[in-house]
Parts: sequence; C-alpha cells; structure tokens
Amino acid sequence: MNFLSGNNGSTKIVIADSMGKGIPAGLLMSNLQGALRVLAPEIQSPGALLGKLNWWLCRNVPVSKFISLACIDMTPTTSSFAIRYANAGHPPVILVRADGTCMNLLPTGGVLGVHEKFEYSEQAVAVHSGDLILMYTDGVTEAENESGEMFGDVRLASFCRDHRGDSTGVLIEQLLRSVRAFTGKEAP
Repeated sequence: MNFLSGNNGSTKIVIADSMGKGIPAGLLMSNLQGALRVLAPEIQSPGALLGKLNWWLCRNVPVSKFISLACIDMTPTTSSFAIRYANAGHPPVILVRADGTCMNLLPTGGVLGVHEKFEYSEQAVAVHSGDLILMYTDGVTEAENESGEMFGDVRLASFCRDHRGDSTGVLIEQLLRSVRAFTGKEAP
C-alpha cells in the first residue's frame, strides 16, 4: 500500500496486486511504484492516473502480466473526507458506515497492462467520522480452510461491521487472527 501526497492537500492511497509470484512479480510491482511516484503528484484524478499507468504498463510489460489496483484520493472537508476512487480490477474496497451499513466500492475498469485502450471511470463518495474503509488483496478473501472453503467477501464484510470501531492496528491484528483461525494456520 502506498500513501502519496497531492498538490491540493489530498492524499492518494493505492493498493495493488500483481499476477504471479517471486522475482518477476516483485520487479513488476517495483516498476509500478516508481511510475506511481512520478505520475501521482501531477495527475489528480484517480481515473486518469489509472489510465496513464495502464498505458505505461501496456507499452513496457509483457502481455502475459497484469496488475490489479485500487486508488482512493482523499481530500479533507470541514466535516468529512471527500473521496474519489478508481479501481482497475482489484477486489472492491469496503466502506462501512458508522451505523454498520456496508457498501463495496466496485471496480471501474479492467486490470492494468492488458489492453492499452481500457478506460477508468471514477466515483465519488463522502466518508464521515466513524466510517471504515478497508483496502485488501484477494489473499484475504481467497484464503481457504481445510475443506477448501474460502474466507470470502461475506465473512470479510461481517468482520468489518463487527470491528469498525477498532483502531487501525487492532483491526489489522484481529483480521489476521480471524483469517489464520479460519484457515487453521498459526502465525509464523
């Protein structure tokens, strides 16, 4: 996850996941991070940023590799945060309101690096005190127990509703514990 400051007092929060594992996936993510650091301060719109990243990846990365990515641009207002987001085929960002209402901030375009002409729309939503935003990778929802059942979206949304008042550190610790308990794997 990257936190990037914008020129207008906003902060971009980006989470991404590359296809594959090991050194090739690590190099791909390293290149993406470099491109993000160069482009993000100059491109305020999350949709336009994803479009430029996609163009860059399509021209510089073999067609067999791709990246899913979600970008949120948060701008503080007097009583809340105005967020704009774009999502390139990444698992939906979860927004849980203070009252427990849960919504998914769904993808707004395809994964990065597959087709140069993909377009990325962006959506806007206000976030208020007591709301929770969770960005995650599919490693959470696709974690399997001994029966082959996945942790899944429903279980993750329920976890978020139950823990929406926790501090960030406690929430992350509890989520890791929940996934480990579900899969039957102990912490290393």
